[in-house]
Amino acid sequence: MSGLIWPVFLLLLLSLQTSWFALFPGNNLTPDFLLLFVVFHAMFSGSNKGALFGAMVGLVQDVLAPTTFGFHIVTRALVGFFIGETKERVFKDNAQGYFVFVGVASLFVKISHFILLVIVTASVSGWILDYFIGTIFYLFVNLIVSLPMWLVLQKIGTWLEKRDSY
Repeated sequence: MSGLIWPVFLLLLLSLQTSWFALFPGNNLTPDFLLLFVVFHAMFSGSNKGALFGAMVGLVQDVLAPTTFGFHIVTRALVGFFIGETKERVFKDNAQGYFVFVGVASLFVKISHFILLVIVTASVSGWILDYFIGTIFYLFVNLIVSLPMWLVLQKIGTWLEKRDSY
């Protein structure tokens, strides 16, 4: 049963992320719930599992999103790997570490996307200011959502640890 909790929660986050516009019409700011989940999972599972989990989440996002296929796989796997590498060096039981990791991961994703756009379009004129403003909003929304997300993920993790200890 406990092995199904995280996948079911992941599906819940996926449905929340894809239906965000229906829940809040007229709002162009969508938190990246799946990225926040990859960050949390990588903090507690290490680099190999974090990268594998990030790649699986990225595959689901790439299959469902009309973007460049492979972008989410690569970025989520790299986020999972590098945050997982810090598993033994960062105090994981506080929200500040998660908050910092969410900020770094969000900036990494947007910088990677910017590089991909520059390669594809070969020009930045006309859209760079809008992209920069969108990046600030993306970072801001992810950071705002990261606190309640941390609390929910911590509760689920603590509940699963207690349940598995019996």
